[in-house]
Amino acid sequence: LGGTPLHLIAYYFPDFIDESVLGMFSYYFKKFEDEYGVEGLYLPPWRMKDKDGNTPLHTALRYYAPLSCFREFLKFDWELATYQNKEMETPFHLLDHVDR
Repeated sequence: LGGTPLHLIAYYFPDFIDESVLGMFSYYFKKFEDEYGVEGLYLPPWRMKDKDGNTPLHTALRYYAPLSCFREFLKFDWELATYQNKEMETPFHLLDHVDR
């Protein structure tokens, strides 16, 4: 599978991705930047891509995440909707995989 811990959560537990989970990743990412002074050096975990170019949002949608997961990611960072994977798919291309 590859990717970040958020990719793994998106793959195995997409139902649990909500504002609190994304907020936790945001909190620790900001804390890391503040403590180690590496602002701008790394991408936030929700924007990182795996070996196939998928963000955690792509991964969640590919494996039948609920529509609420899609909404939570976009409320958190709307630019994720524009990210393409290696197959040139944006998250919108994967909406047919969503569990409604």
